[in-house]
Amino acid sequence: MPGILWPRIDDQVTGLKLAASGCIKDEVLPLTDVAQWLLKFLSTRYPQALQDRFGSTSVGLADVATQKGAVAKGGNLDLDKAADMLLRDFRAGRLGKISLDVEVR
Repeated sequence: MPGILWPRIDDQVTGLKLAASGCIKDEVLPLTDVAQWLLKFLSTRYPQALQDRFGSTSVGLADVATQKGAVAKGGNLDLDKAADMLLRDFRAGRLGKISLDVEVR
């Protein structure tokens, strides 16, 4: 059966929202890009969610990797793993009740 999404998403923000929520496959967009967009969105719209989960309202992907223990061989931070962990937390609701749709006034 064919999917219900458009074959092409022209609006980048719409694509990032769909990817962050898990509505499109994780392989479509780089997870690190999606996670970085989500962190920026949360810092603007839901800073308390970041404060509650990470202890700061200004959180980068490296901070997530450090806090979550996402370390690759050689001691380098594994940003891909951190992005995956952040998106899983978001999708499971562990960051709180968050809407990616923003009302325009």
